[in-house]
Amino acid sequence: MRMHDSGKVDLVMVACVAREVTMIVQPAIFYRISRIHILNYVSNKNRNEAEVKRAKIYEDVRDEVCRRLSTEDIEVVLHDSRPTYRFNEMMREVFGILSEEKDRHSTVFVNISGGTSEYAAAAAIASNMFDNTQLFNVGAKNSVESAEELRASITKDGRIVGSTDEVWDPFSIEGFRIEPPDPKLLEALSVFAEMPIEKRTNTRVVHELIERGIWKGLDENSSRWARIEGTSLEILDEINGRPTNNDLYHRRRNSENVRYQKMFVDKWKAKGWIEQDNRYGSRKYDLTKEGRLHLQIFRNEDV
Repeated sequence: MRMHDSGKVDLVMVACVAREVTMIVQPAIFYRISRIHILNYVSNKNRNEAEVKRAKIYEDVRDEVCRRLSTEDIEVVLHDSRPTYRFNEMMREVFGILSEEKDRHSTVFVNISGGTSEYAAAAAIASNMFDNTQLFNVGAKNSVESAEELRASITKDGRIVGSTDEVWDPFSIEGFRIEPPDPKLLEALSVFAEMPIEKRTNTRVVHELIERGIWKGLDENSSRWARIEGTSLEILDEINGRPTNNDLYHRRRNSENVRYQKMFVDKWKAKGWIEQDNRYGSRKYDLTKEGRLHLQIFRNEDV
């Protein structure tokens, strides 16, 4: 958490209000936030009588959320000018809020419960662009409606249809491309992660990268000779593991250590995938939570 010069930590929340009250209010109280940004949109254009009645429900939900938050002395900042059902608008709004709060050194909890799916998608993407955010969701312990009421609410003319029985034509969401992480960089990180930290020296990691072909960018079908040729492993006797030429071995090993630092360690550090392990001072690095998450998601590895 970042602190202001006064020593006060600003705890902030971002949430979208549609039909839910408890999913917004209870987390705000749980995290003891001082300020919440509420995204809410109710159109006043060309509404017939049925739409006016539905709009009144959404307005009442919003007002109840704001009332409960105010009783907890939580400052409410209402953002009600952008449609919450448009991904691009939500991306723009959430990113702007998070940018502003980052400048204020706030810690921001991003709630993706209870709002529109477009808001949830935008908030999930935007929050991962900042290091002062915590994305979260809440699950419902129970429901205010009985099983019979639930079935009735999703049934029309004897058929189960869900919460609506008619929709507009599909429309595409114009987002933006987020490049996935470099697979070779992750593959090398996997080798790094496999090795116990007590045995994780630069030379050991480099030798394993060479053996697997990652060092030269070779595929798994390449020969071992193609992998080790020109490296320090070429100078090691396969039987006793000792260098056949000490000077050449040390020159190559030193060169490899420099390249390993530049091509892998520095890049892993820059991406936040590894950090110095306090148990070993500056001599050892270990995976961060983000590094482990990348291996779990993009390589399906339990680390």
